[in-house]
Amino acid sequence: ERKAWARGMEQDAATASRKRELERDADQLRLDQDEDRRRREAEDQAEENVAETRRAAAQREEQEVATINKDAVAAVTKAEAAAKDILAKAESNIKLAEEKLAAANTKLELAESAAAAAEAKSSAVASTQAAVEDATSDAERSTLVAEARAGMEAEVRVEIEALRSAARSKAEAEVKAEVEAEAETNRARLTADAHAVATRAAAAEAATTRTQLDSETAALKAQLEETERRKEAAAAAA
Repeated sequence: ERKAWARGMEQDAATASRKRELERDADQLRLDQDEDRRRREAEDQAEENVAETRRAAAQREEQEVATINKDAVAAVTKAEAAAKDILAKAESNIKLAEEKLAAANTKLELAESAAAAAEAKSSAVASTQAAVEDATSDAERSTLVAEARAGMEAEVRVEIEALRSAARSKAEAEVKAEVEAEAETNRARLTADAHAVATRAAAAEAATTRTQLDSETAALKAQLEETERRKEAAAAAA
């Protein structure tokens, strides 16, 4: 009976030990399953974070590109408006110069008419001088000489006015050429400045976007590497 009792005790002890081992195995299995679940959740969350970051980066890049394009268009529009304003002023100056040129031409025509009249009068003066030689009266001679002198002075004044008109026309033509050249130079400079501003703004914005994307990509890569290390450590521990 004692041997049977001892064997029964040994069997009970073995059964209890086996039961404890099974319970430990069950607990360890639950822990492993929980760890696997948490690891999968962490991986899923990391992948979702990466996808969300990429979507946000793409959306931000699109917005920045749209902003850059909008700013560039605004800069070009502003430059074109300034160029148009300068061109309008230049055209106004050119129109004014053309009006002055037309007035000068009118004066030149009048001067030519006056010169023709003076030439005719000069012929009359020559005739008058001939008449003076034939005049017998001192009073008549004096009158004729005075008239001849007045005619010659008028002719000289006409010639002087013609020279002045020609000089004025030449100066107005030079002013017109200078105004046109300055307007063309300003128009080319403003167009070049607008393109340069737009190019610099686009390059700066693109560099900033690339830097941000590189930083975010490096952070995500580090996060994924950390997740892989944890998975490997968990697998090694299991």
